[in-house]
Amino acid sequence: MSRPPFSDDSLHITESGNVRIKLKSAWRDGTTHIEVTPLEFIEKLAALIPLPKSHTVRYFGVLSSNSKHRDKLVPHNNSEVAPIKRKKKSYINWADLLKRTFKIDILKCETCGNNMQLISVVEDFFLIEATMTALGLDPKPPNVKSAVSRTLFYEDFSN
Repeated sequence: MSRPPFSDDSLHITESGNVRIKLKSAWRDGTTHIEVTPLEFIEKLAALIPLPKSHTVRYFGVLSSNSKHRDKLVPHNNSEVAPIKRKKKSYINWADLLKRTFKIDILKCETCGNNMQLISVVEDFFLIEATMTALGLDPKPPNVKSAVSRTLFYEDFSN
């Protein structure tokens, strides 16, 4: 969407309903415009969309992986060429992610301001329910409403 295949100035719909495409530069035979039917225009646009999970840059000729002459062009990993050192994937702590995303320091005590340390994570529902009940808190999770009302969504498209 940020860079369309055709500019607005180069596309025009003719009185007969065809799409007239203005070329960037004239062809050798002097052609400056192409006129196609709307279906042919969609066909040409669809051909520009890359296949899913495929690379948009493809190598042909000498640069392709099966070329006999590729080893003469592409350097090999030998003693003359230093190997590429890749950085290890960095791991970001969940508390740092919360601090970065929501500007919440989850490990800072609200009462005294000292840093707290994570001791354990409780995932057992019954233990969580018993602890929250003992603290006088409601053990039921809050009701979460969906971001988009499905009825409104389908009503818009039913017309």
